[in-house]
Amino acid sequence: MTQNYYSITYARVLKDEFVRRAAELTTAAKAESLKVLDTDSQAAEKRRLIQQKLQHDLVDLEKDRVAQQREIAERIAAIDDDIALRRIQRRRQQSTEMSEERAKADADEQAVRQAQLERQYAQEFFQEGLNTDQKLAVTRKYLDDKAALEEEYADRGRERDKAATEFGLEQASFAVQTIADFQKIASDKELAKVEKDKTKRLASLEAEYKAGKVSKEQYEAQKSAIEADYDAKTRAIKKDAAEKEKELNIAQAVIQTALSVVKASPNVPLMIAAGVTGAASIAKIIATPIPEFEKGGFFSRVGQGIKQYATGGRINAKAGVADVGQRHSNGGIRMVDGATGEHLGEWERGEAYMILSRDTYANNKHLVDELIDTSLYRGGAPVRRKPGFFEDGGVSGGAVPAVGAAGANAAGQELVRAVGRVEDAVRALPSRQYIAWQQDDTANVEDALSDRAADRQQGAVR
Repeated sequence: MTQNYYSITYARVLKDEFVRRAAELTTAAKAESLKVLDTDSQAAEKRRLIQQKLQHDLVDLEKDRVAQQREIAERIAAIDDDIALRRIQRRRQQSTEMSEERAKADADEQAVRQAQLERQYAQEFFQEGLNTDQKLAVTRKYLDDKAALEEEYADRGRERDKAATEFGLEQASFAVQTIADFQKIASDKELAKVEKDKTKRLASLEAEYKAGKVSKEQYEAQKSAIEADYDAKTRAIKKDAAEKEKELNIAQAVIQTALSVVKASPNVPLMIAAGVTGAASIAKIIATPIPEFEKGGFFSRVGQGIKQYATGGRINAKAGVADVGQRHSNGGIRMVDGATGEHLGEWERGEAYMILSRDTYANNKHLVDELIDTSLYRGGAPVRRKPGFFEDGGVSGGAVPAVGAAGANAAGQELVRAVGRVEDAVRALPSRQYIAWQQDDTANVEDALSDRAADRQQGAVR
């Protein structure tokens, strides 16, 4: 609108100026013609030359007028383009990268720059004195500049689409993480509720036992039932949480893979690398089994949780002695964190293994620590539990079996106590080297005591 207004105004001004100057040239030519005398033999030729000069002057005047009008129009167009581009730039700055307003601003800016390019092409192409080759070069340059301009704004469009995709994926990732956080909170609440219920039930049972309402056997049976119920509920909650966590981890990995590919674009090698890495991560998560080691177990239940190999041998999922697998010298049987892939340790064929629950360790900490100690520091020497006596007689201990009333008298009991005191004294020594007391040694002592008791009975010796 501005361009049209000023173009028309200046065109009128120039036209009026042209008319005035043309009138002056015409008047001057007439005056020159009047000066030529009719008696002059060259009068006709002189008047013809005056008219010819007048025509040349008028043509030059028109060319000047056209050139001035074109120059003014170009200046006005440049001013209008500058104003339009400034306004478009403000619109771009005030809009978000992914917004429709940004896309419209880019389209308007492209249109303005395209118009500038076309005007420049017209000016250069219609210059006077250009031959065919020069005009062809001008046209070729115009087409190259036009293609570059179109590619520039196509890149902008792709960047907008890329930013929008990244934003959408990031929002999806945030949503998945939020869901995971809420699920973790819900799972923790369920576990706390189960723990609270267990504590309450055990306290109630303890009170009944102390009050004499239930026998010791009933107390132990009900306590085991409560513990078993607690373990079952806890495992169910944790398994459900682990399954949901795995699903969310897969979803998160898919989103992150897509995001990595989008961010790597348009670099094809990087996009491929990001896709391969993401696919490996997803496959690893899918292959990771749901944890099952929440409760201890023994190898005695053959057929449940045991992995049978085609080449022979088997490994129980909870405990046992591996009769397959590599020795330590060849890398051993690796223990790997399923979530991170981190190598935690290894064991070898012929070594025992067991996954103990927290409660099992808490209730048998001394024994477990002793087993760990002898494995790490004492070359696997036999473990001795401190001996003690049950209510119904007999001696407890890993290496000294019970010697009850059937076949042993007071002297035998005292001998066993003496052995225990010697063992405690050895344990108190400042060394990790213990005296080994084997099962055969205990059996020999029992046989000797039995023979002595039989001799006394036959001889009526007291």
